[in-house]
Amino acid sequence: MMKQKKQRAIMKKASGKKKVIFAEYFSFVGGGQAVLINLIKGLRKEYEAEVLLMQEGPFEKLLKDNRIKYTVLRAPEKPRYRYFFKYFRFAKTAHEYLKKSGASLLYGNGFLSVKLLALPAFFAGIPVIWHKHIIVNKKPLSYFGLNAAFLSMFVRRIICVSGAVMRSMKNAGVKSGKMTVIHNGMDPLTPSKAQREKIRKKYSIGNHFTAGTVGFFRRNKGIEMLIDAAEIAANKSNKIKFLIAGKGEQGDEEYEKYLRKKAADKGLKDTFIFAGYGDRKLFIPAFDLFVLPSPAEPFGMVTLEASSLKVPVVAFNTGGTPEIIKDKINGYLVNEVSAEALAEKILEIMNDKKSLIKNGTAAAKNVKENFTVKAQVEKTAMLIQGVIDERKS
Repeated sequence: MMKQKKQRAIMKKASGKKKVIFAEYFSFVGGGQAVLINLIKGLRKEYEAEVLLMQEGPFEKLLKDNRIKYTVLRAPEKPRYRYFFKYFRFAKTAHEYLKKSGASLLYGNGFLSVKLLALPAFFAGIPVIWHKHIIVNKKPLSYFGLNAAFLSMFVRRIICVSGAVMRSMKNAGVKSGKMTVIHNGMDPLTPSKAQREKIRKKYSIGNHFTAGTVGFFRRNKGIEMLIDAAEIAANKSNKIKFLIAGKGEQGDEEYEKYLRKKAADKGLKDTFIFAGYGDRKLFIPAFDLFVLPSPAEPFGMVTLEASSLKVPVVAFNTGGTPEIIKDKINGYLVNEVSAEALAEKILEIMNDKKSLIKNGTAAAKNVKENFTVKAQVEKTAMLIQGVIDERKS
């Protein structure tokens, strides 16, 4: 009780409404963007919020729908031989914008936002908080590791979405004192039996046990391994189907074509179903088991979403996932990162219906009690106010 009172007192210390600019590089709507929306909605009672976008795209509609003010400053594309010249032009424009903004703080959502805006903000005299979503490469002198260490010199605080992310940053040379772990949160979801039946009927799933996943088809997300696991599982049981709701990421649409061909070449046309991209909260209820095939997921908002919908998650025992899932208590963990181990675990779960129900119920309870938007907002607000107060002194 005393802790909650202290939190509220700190949040109320803000004199008037200080302006916070939330920087977002990507224009699509993924887990990181959904987290940002929830965060802004929770913080705007205390702070004037504005989003600085660096690409035009679908995320704009979500901002408009939630009545969140935003500005678009187009950033340079992926590095080319003229990239540095384009960056300096962008940095100058960003510096001018930040100087005139009246902002008390810049909140960089992700690596690219901070990479592009840390220096303009630094020279504009605006402190930066970096929301770090990704695990840094373990290899010494890696591109992201060197960038993380360099950029950390120009930010006041770094929010890591998991202990795994913080450990990777520490290994890259970032000082522990600048970092804190704040897990992402979400509002509880309600499972829909009607939606489950609708999706299963549309894709002719019938009574088959259905393992599924949703999201963008990125090369580091383990979809190829999932196809291999599906082949192994299908060879051992004709009672299982895999339903995949997603699409290739913008600029890498060829990867989706490759995945579809890989599944077809393995004879999985009727077993491994590509449903196209849609609202993942509509697809997840159709699954009996949610599969997270990423070899090292930093945290995984989709893990929370599936859990909240009472669909237990099976994932590798790596990254930030063990901070959410406890094996055979509220989900399932696979110790060996391989298609064989994943397939074996999926088949084991398929044959234990009681465990599925028990773990699904426990998973929803875990999200409701330990991963709330309210808790995330309160912790973030304290950090923001602390940085603003440091700037004053």
